[in-house]
Amino acid sequence: HPACPARASSTAFQISEERLHEFLQAEVAFFASQETSSLTLKQIIDASTPERAAEFAVQELPIRFAQRILQIENLPHWRSSPHLTQVHGLYSASFRDLRMVDLDVKRLKAFTEVVQNMKRRTKGVIPL
Repeated sequence: HPACPARASSTAFQISEERLHEFLQAEVAFFASQETSSLTLKQIIDASTPERAAEFAVQELPIRFAQRILQIENLPHWRSSPHLTQVHGLYSASFRDLRMVDLDVKRLKAFTEVVQNMKRRTKGVIPL
């Protein structure tokens, strides 16, 4: 994975919102070019603990969200469709949140909050 943007930790640093946006756009392009893996029964079983499920989600969800973001952006006149701009915004926010969270498998509180916020934000629009 490419380096993550500034994260909330003891080594946090400040960058402008504009620079962060540019960085995340580059990450969307990078992740969208990656292959998604089909979810196998073995992967489901392997992800049977919260820690393993979190690792799998952090690995796979950014790829899937980035691909959806670019699919929308490749549609002609997508910005003039309120529904498409809403879904694009939801995927973009979810991508950003996943890339910004510091995954610590020993303490999943921050990751759990990100997932709960994603579910709440996308409820009724994007099935998770």
